[in-house]
Amino acid sequence: AWAAMSVRGRDSYRMFPIEARIGAARAFMNANIPFEFVTPDDLRNGLAKRYKTIYLPAIISLQKEVLDMLEKFTADGGRVVMDLPGGKFDENTAITHTGEGSAFARLFGATLDNYQFSGSNKTLSLKEENWTGFVVDMTAKEAQVLDYYNTGAPAIIENNYGRGTSSFIGLDISHQCFNPGNALAESILVENTLGKISVPYSCEGALVYRLSSPKADHYYFINDGPAKNLVFRSTYKYKKAVDALTGESVDLNDIAVRADDARWIRMEK
Repeated sequence: AWAAMSVRGRDSYRMFPIEARIGAARAFMNANIPFEFVTPDDLRNGLAKRYKTIYLPAIISLQKEVLDMLEKFTADGGRVVMDLPGGKFDENTAITHTGEGSAFARLFGATLDNYQFSGSNKTLSLKEENWTGFVVDMTAKEAQVLDYYNTGAPAIIENNYGRGTSSFIGLDISHQCFNPGNALAESILVENTLGKISVPYSCEGALVYRLSSPKADHYYFINDGPAKNLVFRSTYKYKKAVDALTGESVDLNDIAVRADDARWIRMEK
């Protein structure tokens, strides 16, 4: 479907899907949220059960089979989040039925009435920010409206479905995260991806990776900016933390990392 949209004069759409995936990955990495890329084959093989949330970044062509699997995943307790221009076409590039009685309306608790574009004829804003990109007209049915465009129309919705939840973000928010530095877009993406799900650790200002072992967890703090002192928060309980290379004790409320450098810290269980 993206290839069909990438006609002369709209060549930028050619790279839109990969840029959206990179944008989503950037937002998750900056928020220290572990993630993997999932394919329809993964879902067919039953791997959906290992995830709390499945995010669909700019999935303009959504197979009915995939939508059915996502519906079951949500009903069983998962969370599905989609942004724009998600679900505009089916696998045959026919316009997806998103009105009353559709699978989309059932899962997301709303109907998608019309796809629009902000920044040409008119510009919509959300959270006091003007946006250039895809927006949508939608009608919330069972869904709760979490946020509104400046026009008063629903912009972000959330729906309870079975034991799980779904959310639809009325912006091409993953693509907005492609270029570095869009903190607002990243926060919108992360906040709606998590919903009420809490993350096990956080550390603002660094990329943090965790490897777990029976006796200790190993964390890698990567700083790609000026020297800074970091604060690490975690729901995991540790007896002590030491620099894995020097053995010196580390205060998790004051982790010094040099400019453009990293630290490897061992946290004993």
